Amino acid sequence: MSLVVRAPENIRIAVSECDEWYDGQWAIGRGCTKISPGCVNCTAAASLIDTPVAEATADGGARWTGIVEPIERQIEVTPTRWPRPLKLFVGSMTDFWHEQYPDEFRRRVWDVVHRYTQHTFAFLTKRSKEMLTWFERIDFDLPNNAWIGVTVETDDYRWRIDHLLSIPAKVRYVQCEPLLDRVHLRRYLEGSNAVDWVIAGPEWGCTHPRPCDVRWMRQIRDDCTEAGVPFFTKHLLDGCAHRQMP
Repeated sequence: MSLVVRAPENIRIAVSECDEWYDGQWAIGRGCTKISPGCVNCTAAASLIDTPVAEATADGGARWTGIVEPIERQIEVTPTRWPRPLKLFVGSMTDFWHEQYPDEFRRRVWDVVHRYTQHTFAFLTKRSKEMLTWFERIDFDLPNNAWIGVTVETDDYRWRIDHLLSIPAKVRYVQCEPLLDRVHLRRYLEGSNAVDWVIAGPEWGCTHPRPCDVRWMRQIRDDCTEAGVPFFTKHLLDGCAHRQMP
């Protein structure tokens, strides 16, 4: 499947949708609330329309209702059905560090992560402050099979990376998707306390994706290359695939 992202100054970015970096998704909960520009065209909300957690808007979009709920059967049952080691994206239909999730729920999820060490569990959040506060507040041993990431859609949200780098995860990553403006990552890619992996890409999967300038993508790719940090995009950039992993 191919798509074209219209960028400023009439630049057209021809990209092709490819496989995601993960093998599967672990749907431990559903529901969220929008907190920054990257949330505007939330594909998770659109996929959950006509459920208690999301509803359609008059303009054809989707919005969260404010209900955030665990999916109990996924927490205990699903891990027993995975026959081989997998890379799993945790909570694609929610934000694990949403304020409405209680500590007891989070502890149960982490118990599974500790128990199934053959799998890699990747967490991603826009609520980096809540995440950091939780790790500081809870006496917690972070397992090596947990990857922790934050979304950074513009430079205005780079402070999320500062929170991320205060957490001693084996792999800490930044997802610049949807990339809505230039994001300067260079200072976060160098030194002993640096980001381990970067994912980037334009907005897609919605009716009216916002522009992404190919130069923004190139800068992130080139900064990662110079720093020796793996770079991944599910799209083709300048006709080339970039599928590097930590």
